[in-house]
Amino acid sequence: MSRPNILHPEFTWHTAPTVDQLRKRLSAAPYTPRLRRVTPFWVQRIIWPLPFGLLLKHSDGTRIEEVVTTRAAYEAGIPVPRIISYGAHLDSLAEVSILMTRMPGEELFQELWEWFEPEEKQNTILAMKEILYFVHSWGRHPSAKSALICSIMGTSIRSVRVPYKLMPPCLDEAEFNCRLIKPADPTSYNFEEHMARAKTLDSQTHEIVFTHGDLAPHNMLVMSDGRIAGLIDWEAAGYYPNYWEYTTAWGIGTEGWWFDLVHELADGKYHNEREANAGRWLLTNGTMLW
Repeated sequence: MSRPNILHPEFTWHTAPTVDQLRKRLSAAPYTPRLRRVTPFWVQRIIWPLPFGLLLKHSDGTRIEEVVTTRAAYEAGIPVPRIISYGAHLDSLAEVSILMTRMPGEELFQELWEWFEPEEKQNTILAMKEILYFVHSWGRHPSAKSALICSIMGTSIRSVRVPYKLMPPCLDEAEFNCRLIKPADPTSYNFEEHMARAKTLDSQTHEIVFTHGDLAPHNMLVMSDGRIAGLIDWEAAGYYPNYWEYTTAWGIGTEGWWFDLVHELADGKYHNEREANAGRWLLTNGTMLW
């Protein structure tokens, strides 16, 4: 098995640029379909723990947009890793590798959540709601003015919640809705029922807000008293309809500790949108790549 370029002695790191420098250097690239590489799961997504409290992320989903977003979140005071540097790859699985600091805390797994006292659970909920409210109130980055739904840089969004993991910038919510169900198979089970659920969002409009895009237990780091230690993995972040943060976190689940927690974070809203989004995923399940 060949080693990633990042482990070769001749590999060199670039100093992490500022957001303004990245904006000048990188323009919004047009969307081009990419073939999925057939590689083992552990090759597609690797995070290397390093000495001195550092991590090296090298995966098929690591893009320069994640560097920009994480750096912007860090400068805004959100508990995220500090980007030390990044490396570009021209002949590797990943577009870039990111060297960053390791965050304290533990992933919010079910056993830990159930071990928390009610007061500690409330600490987690209130802290995360405050972080999400702040993130959702961000203005639009100058690079993202050409499209309504896009990454922080105005480029395609990358998310396991969209068909084939990549979607080009969308000019409006209608285009976004259309692209989400475009690959639907009319011969699939309960097609008409799922399509009817998905179509309920066509008559609605939502505020477009900046969104983490991958709210999940393994991306929330907490301390033993419930305090939020970090919100990590910003590769899916971008400008989305305001329900997207919560419907993607729910998935197609309808019960359980995580479902209840997201319900609290969403202030009890967006359940109609959750139903519609579940219909979308059931229509396009075969296009969801991890």
